[in-house]
Amino acid sequence: MADLCLRALFSLFAVPTLIFWSIIPCVKGNTEIINFAASPAESPNMTFPDWIQMTPSEREIKLNLKPFLSTTEVSGDSGVWLTLGLDNPQWSSYDKFTLRASWPASHPCDVYLKISDPLHVPSQLLRNRPLHSTRTKYAQVYAVNTGVPTPSSTGEDMTWLRLEPIPLTLVLEPLLFGVLPQSIVPVLLVMVSTIGIALVLLPYVLRYYENLLKDIRQRNTHTKQE
Repeated sequence: MADLCLRALFSLFAVPTLIFWSIIPCVKGNTEIINFAASPAESPNMTFPDWIQMTPSEREIKLNLKPFLSTTEVSGDSGVWLTLGLDNPQWSSYDKFTLRASWPASHPCDVYLKISDPLHVPSQLLRNRPLHSTRTKYAQVYAVNTGVPTPSSTGEDMTWLRLEPIPLTLVLEPLLFGVLPQSIVPVLLVMVSTIGIALVLLPYVLRYYENLLKDIRQRNTHTKQE
């Protein structure tokens, strides 16, 4: 009986587990994440129209980022700079955010994410005063190639392989309760709903196994009597 009950419990909770792992996308690359607070900061009246803007409607972007060969090549304005529009009304109720970079494992590199307040953007980019308060942040993204290309049989310099652009996906999203990325909420809701249904069905499943076991015992008893 105990064995049957354990099997029943396993069958109930195996389904939610399988659903959970089928919903989560397979990880096929590397990821770099930075969490930060959307605290107000002083800012001059500046705009960077050439910079990529990340907003609730543009929370995921794709880049082809040219890597550096060494960190010694990196300067304050290297890589790609983005404007994070945290003043958007749709994000005004969130205090913490996460910026996530993902790229294929076939591109060996280290990706760096740096979040800056307006006054900490490289000084040559700042212009116009007076200052005003804003939640807008700026992100610097750059990559350093860590791979070693296979030597060419002809002796050709293969350094160019290390300079190939990296297909990078950037995602900006709020952190619910300061820790939970907004994008996994649907997965958690499915998990909770599935487990709830499983718990409701558990008594019926146990009753079924009890009746099945009782029937088997009766048949065995009847067979022995014959």
